[in-house]
Amino acid sequence: MSLTVIQEPMGHATIEMTNRYAQLSPEVKRDVVQILDTLWLAWGDTRATAMGQK
Repeated sequence: MSLTVIQEPMGHATIEMTNRYAQLSPEVKRDVVQILDTLWLAWGDTRATAMGQK
């Protein structure tokens, strides 16, 4: 996956900042992905509700 895909959702102003965090251990990366998954699902639920789909 390209780091630019996660740069904006993470709120990083530069790709260098995203790259800094991409060097983390596998355990930390796993934890971050779980957090992002939770946020993504919550965002999707919010969008669906706002669009009258729930």
